[in-house]
Amino acid sequence: MRKTTFYLPLITLLTSFTLFSTSLRAQSASEILESGEHVHEEEKLILQFQNESIEYDLVKSLSSNCTSTNFGKLNEGAILLPSNNHLNVYLIPTNPLNFSHKTDILFTDDLVEQEFNATLGSITSLLGNVEKFITEDAKSRNASLKKTDLQNYFDKADALKNLLEKDIRPEIKEIFLAFKSIDFSNKVKTKESFQIVSDRLENLLNNYNQINKEINLSLSNIESTTFKKTENKVELIVARTIYKELKEIHHHKMKLIEPLLECRRIMAAYITKAEIGGKHEGLNWCIPLERAEIQKGKVLNYTIRIYKSGFNVNEEGEILKAESQLLIERKIFIRKFDRFVPEVAAALVYTNFNYSEFGTSTNENGEQIVSENEVNNLTNFKASGMINLNLFIENSSVHPLWQLGFSTHRDAPIIMSGFGLRTTSSGLNRFAISGGLAMTWMKSLNSLSLGDVVDGTGQINEDLILSAPKYSPYIAIQYNF
Repeated sequence: MRKTTFYLPLITLLTSFTLFSTSLRAQSASEILESGEHVHEEEKLILQFQNESIEYDLVKSLSSNCTSTNFGKLNEGAILLPSNNHLNVYLIPTNPLNFSHKTDILFTDDLVEQEFNATLGSITSLLGNVEKFITEDAKSRNASLKKTDLQNYFDKADALKNLLEKDIRPEIKEIFLAFKSIDFSNKVKTKESFQIVSDRLENLLNNYNQINKEINLSLSNIESTTFKKTENKVELIVARTIYKELKEIHHHKMKLIEPLLECRRIMAAYITKAEIGGKHEGLNWCIPLERAEIQKGKVLNYTIRIYKSGFNVNEEGEILKAESQLLIERKIFIRKFDRFVPEVAAALVYTNFNYSEFGTSTNENGEQIVSENEVNNLTNFKASGMINLNLFIENSSVHPLWQLGFSTHRDAPIIMSGFGLRTTSSGLNRFAISGGLAMTWMKSLNSLSLGDVVDGTGQINEDLILSAPKYSPYIAIQYNF
């Protein structure tokens, strides 16, 4: 019963070590010490897709030219250690007609499922051509049409039809490609380029709005004419039919322009979102991603994915939604920053303990008696449970540590506590040396004494107890852990 009571704390300690070690398997202390990066208070994680790779920087704000100057490559499995209980993550804007992004919460861009049946073209001076065909309205909408008035409607219809039949696919394609080529890395240049292309689209749109105005005006005048006052009722019906056909042609042309309007709408909304950014000075040109909320005792796996998506133009000149293709994916491990990083590893321990081994011998009467067979010396042993609390020092290959360890030898517990150094220097990868004080309890006789008559060694073993603790200095070496 005495032995069981003594070992319960040791069993609990060993179980704790085992569970603690298991909790670090997903992300070892070595990875934290060797690859972890401290995120100081008020610092944000800024991500950037550049040259087909994802780069990152930890900053309090972006520089005045809307970009950071210290971007470095983001490696898979990068480890970030925020001092706060959260980490704000932002992405430098990318052209939404070319790229999209997702995080591990499956945040996706809102991609339109409509397939645009559009052809492309150009009209450069439509408004000027349309203006010369603008004529005065009839003084009375109910007045009868003269033959010459009716001929003007036919002539105007021919001119409008010629304008509508011009191929606008080249100009639509040029405007679309101009939108796609805009670089979003710099706020000022992005907005300037977007405005130039947007103005070009607006001119094209205004031209067709003017044509639509002329069609509606003529059609309204024709439909409001009273048949009884019309000299040629058949020609009036034909004119009405022609203008309705022109309206259908105009509607088809506007359907060709609609993809450009949708592209402009997406880009304008994206620019507005980037300008709002982090809602703080210096963070007004970035896209906020999902905030990383850190929970005690857990490691947050934060995944960012960049996709090639948006819109493309096919050989027929149609603007279509692009199929989403994964370009790059990076996972980041985020855990709360601790000044001391715990690590569990085995060690080879050197110390000096003397202990006795008891057995039986025969006295002069032929009886078995208790005897001290030999005095042994414990000089080294392997300790399976050593906890190192490593001091986290950024950009350092050497980390001071405080050590707590335990082991057993012949059922006797050994507890160790000391200090040391851990290094990851070239040639000494994951090597630690430490020293301190070891404490153990050696077995000694309880009620029996040397020379007492006994039945055998079984009686001696039953009488053995752990004596008062003994102390000795120790040196421990750990490597390849």
